[in-house]
Amino acid sequence: MLRKLPAIGIFLIVHALSGQSILSDGAFYKIGVTSDGIYKIDASFLSSLGISPNSIDPKKIKIYGHNGGMLPQSNAEFVYHDPPENALIDFTDNSPGLGTNEYLLFYAQGPDKRTFGPDGEIIYEKNIYSDTAYYFLTIGNANGKRTSSTQLADSEGQLISHFNEFITRESEDINLIGSGRRWLGDEFSNQQLSKSFNYEIPGLRDSIHLQAQIVVHSEGKSSFEITMNGQDSGLIPFDSIPTGSGTTYTIRAHEKSYKMDISDNTLESIALDMKYNRANVSLSRAYLDYFLLSYERELGLYGNSTFFSNVNAKNGVFTYQIELNGANNATILDIMDPVNPRLIEYTVVNNQAKFSVEVDDIHHYVIFHGSDFPTPTYFGPISNQNIKAATQFDGLIITSSFESQAKKLQQFHQTHDNLTIGVINVNHIYNEFSSGRRDLTAIRNYIRYVYENGGRLKNVLLFGDCSYDYKYSGSDPNHIPVYESRDSFSPIYSYSSDDYLGFLEDHEGMWIENTQNDHDMEIGVGRIPAKTEAEADVIVAKILRYATSERTLGKWRNEIAYFADDGDLNVHMNHAVTLSNIVSEQGPQFRSRKIFLDNYEQIVSPRERSPAATKALEDAIADGLLVLNFIGHGNETQWMQEETLNNGVISQLTNRHKLPLIVTATCEFGKYDQPIITSGAEHLLLNPNGGAIALITTTRPVYAHTNLLVNKAFHEALLSKKDNEFPRLGDIIRETKNNSLSGPVNRNFALLGDPFLKLNYPKYDITFGELETISDTLSAFEEYMLYGAVTSSGDTIDTFNGKATVSIIDIPQQKTTRGQENPKFSYQELSNTLFRGEVSVTNGLFNASFILPKNISYKLEKGKVLAYAWDNNSIVDATGANTNIVIGGTIPNPVTDDTPPVVNLFLNDDTFISGQTVGQNSLFIARISDESGISISSNGFNQNITLTLNGGEPINLNDFYQANLDTYKSGTVLYPLQNLDPGKYSATLKIWDTYNNSSEKAVEFYVSDQPVIRLYNVMNYPNPVALNHSETTFTFEHDRQGEELIVNLDIYDMSGSIKFSSQLNIDDSQSKVDNLKWRPSNDLGGDLQPGIYLYRLSVKSTLDGASNEAIKRLVIIN
Repeated sequence: MLRKLPAIGIFLIVHALSGQSILSDGAFYKIGVTSDGIYKIDASFLSSLGISPNSIDPKKIKIYGHNGGMLPQSNAEFVYHDPPENALIDFTDNSPGLGTNEYLLFYAQGPDKRTFGPDGEIIYEKNIYSDTAYYFLTIGNANGKRTSSTQLADSEGQLISHFNEFITRESEDINLIGSGRRWLGDEFSNQQLSKSFNYEIPGLRDSIHLQAQIVVHSEGKSSFEITMNGQDSGLIPFDSIPTGSGTTYTIRAHEKSYKMDISDNTLESIALDMKYNRANVSLSRAYLDYFLLSYERELGLYGNSTFFSNVNAKNGVFTYQIELNGANNATILDIMDPVNPRLIEYTVVNNQAKFSVEVDDIHHYVIFHGSDFPTPTYFGPISNQNIKAATQFDGLIITSSFESQAKKLQQFHQTHDNLTIGVINVNHIYNEFSSGRRDLTAIRNYIRYVYENGGRLKNVLLFGDCSYDYKYSGSDPNHIPVYESRDSFSPIYSYSSDDYLGFLEDHEGMWIENTQNDHDMEIGVGRIPAKTEAEADVIVAKILRYATSERTLGKWRNEIAYFADDGDLNVHMNHAVTLSNIVSEQGPQFRSRKIFLDNYEQIVSPRERSPAATKALEDAIADGLLVLNFIGHGNETQWMQEETLNNGVISQLTNRHKLPLIVTATCEFGKYDQPIITSGAEHLLLNPNGGAIALITTTRPVYAHTNLLVNKAFHEALLSKKDNEFPRLGDIIRETKNNSLSGPVNRNFALLGDPFLKLNYPKYDITFGELETISDTLSAFEEYMLYGAVTSSGDTIDTFNGKATVSIIDIPQQKTTRGQENPKFSYQELSNTLFRGEVSVTNGLFNASFILPKNISYKLEKGKVLAYAWDNNSIVDATGANTNIVIGGTIPNPVTDDTPPVVNLFLNDDTFISGQTVGQNSLFIARISDESGISISSNGFNQNITLTLNGGEPINLNDFYQANLDTYKSGTVLYPLQNLDPGKYSATLKIWDTYNNSSEKAVEFYVSDQPVIRLYNVMNYPNPVALNHSETTFTFEHDRQGEELIVNLDIYDMSGSIKFSSQLNIDDSQSKVDNLKWRPSNDLGGDLQPGIYLYRLSVKSTLDGASNEAIKRLVIIN
């Protein structure tokens, strides 16, 4: 905190630019101090560092470093970019080695800062990041820097015989709301309502001044009183904080400054008594934020050292007169430049030292004598480093404990994206840019250094978690610290943000917390909030799978969903519609889905819940979404009062190949700077089997109207191309922030994820030719042929060979919600799919035939054609839309069809036989055929594809049907059955063709409470296999496609001795595994003989622990 009172010295920080760090060569030892002072380097101290004092030249001892407070936030301030060498005071002779009675002294600044304000008042600033200031000691090849004398004035000037002294108390015990940078100290509560503080103040000149800051957190009116040496302040009144309904996010404390003076030059001590008169309510506490005692003191040597300066001695010639108290051989230093203190020569008259100087600013001095000074604390050696040597980076990954995971990401983006990315250890940044101490601004200054000198930096990833508690005493969660606001009492206006690291222009950095002083970001910043290596491994594996697995291909890459809360006069649904319209206008190739809470039944048992809404959300995530946008109420661990998403739901998500970017326009869901709580956003990112690939999420409470501002800017960035390329996540968050500036409120949004990653946007476009049709309108019962092409900038990609999914979507449907908390809400949605099928793409071209069902909307309005295509030979895809298709009416004289569809049902795979046992999570499969095709329209009354389990409520499966490759006459339903209770089940499917002929089919199965994995077609080839000459391949098929499997192979002889063992970990398993190989050989001294062997193949899924094994026979021949 900034503390102001009248007087003490000002230190200027010198700017230093260097591409070569002093730490790049030589042996360096990290040492530290906790307060300003004179410190000693002697033989004993060097020995504690492992340095032999007898074998060194003391003149080559060097100390590097700069301290004296936190680094300045403003980019316009001068700062060091490398530790400067400090001038030492040499008390050695010229003999070899450092003898027992020889030593060097140096002036060291502590971690906190004191300087003068424009009116001469002292500004005292507690370091919020570190309680220790660090320096680096080395034995150089050349002589080290030593102090030299300052130039004295030719004549005497104004006499200075007193100096400005102060005493401060500021403890850091509690942060009231777990946010912001202010920490409060001494607590006054029922346990202790009064406290006393006593100090000796010899040499008081005339009066003493008190400045105190008191903070009260009370639900009732209360008061505080301070007595200084018996002089009463009177009551300091405090109002109550708001309580009751609707006050969750109101200010949590009141604060007041208090000042008083005592004039009595006979005082030798000061006694401060403080008392809190609490309110008679359950919550009533006061805190002493800080106090400062300042006074003028007779200029003299007190103890063995005294720091002194005079606020009035700032321009002109001044003569200092110092009472030596018998220390006639004392040393005086001018420490105006802390790294280059200057010796002051003085005269002694009547046991008083006198010297005269001419100055143009307030200078700070220290006088000391003797050799009884403390040594620094040793923190260990540091390795050589030089992070400024390389600046030609497209991006930076800054980490501490996760370098191996960071380098895996670095290598991936180098090969996959052709990006040059630097991996930098944050402690190396601290060493070069903040003299080894934690300081967030050091990270900003390093990023700015790379940005300015390399000229190509675009994004930065912070790889590691953080905490609002920079000095956390437990297992330190501050891998990479986060910026905390100055406001620490308002849940709304207090915030944490990584945006600070992106403010790189000269006029930026101070970041005053109002709408008039907003900064924009020059780079994108994202964070992976990993606390452990295991968490870091999970997230890196998800990123690599997302970007490289062929199983991530699919039409889900076209889907954007809006999940909206009810209440608040339907504002959340209104915002969802507004955002959905942006997608329709700017990204018609994407399909937006609206999942509104008010569309689903809400029950009270005992709290309000909506299982149906949760199920709809889970199904949408399982189906796959490029982006999921939640708008509504929430907190750190849940969405909505109904808890439609909470940590329990998150832990069950298994969408590992269809990971969405999740945007949360809600309160606090991404609060990642809490050392104890893991937020819901973090759980989504850390789920190894599903969840999210990244989140743009809120770290503090937010407002709905500014949420919309952010969300609009997000959509503009999401859908915009530059040089025909979609943006990376870092580009999206930068553009989102810069185009939605609204003071401190919107700084609460953060990117949790990899900023170098691109979402799985389809790469190419799909364009459509003319429909083969009787008229220009799509009508019921007519058969159509649709032509399409995969293109780039209008040219067909003739090397593209694969498949495409084509969907015909009916005209917008008018929908109305239930109106359970507010009036019913009406909106339109393109939600009724009339046909969905798969076709072949050859040399970039495809065609699809289909019959529109009877159940269409008969108004003549525009519908939509959507197509998604993927290549068979590479992870390349395409998408496109035609929004000019008119749908409606019926063709004249349609053919007659009264034949129902043919249906066959299975679970997990087509080898299933009715009555078999499956696990609690299984895949329901329906193979269907019909000459006219299957209707998936929801327009008919009770004419949807439905699945009923044990006679329960029908489940609509329209969205889970797709016509088979190159035909509309057959197709498949694939529906995941999740979390089934053990027992016997009958599953009944009802289905309709395009002429509304229906079929019904049932299948029975048993659900075991033990996870099940089915193995089939287990074999090896060749079998027999020749000893010492050939290898055999072990292969099997299973029903856990896409999961992470652990496969163990053990080969035994007929006596049971193991001859070979191997384990294979498959992150993303195909349904058939055939990459286990063995070459039977005695080349390494084995004892294999021709004959019959047994092998055991065991398979385990990491998703739910399901396992199975098979034992087969293997023959070895000569």
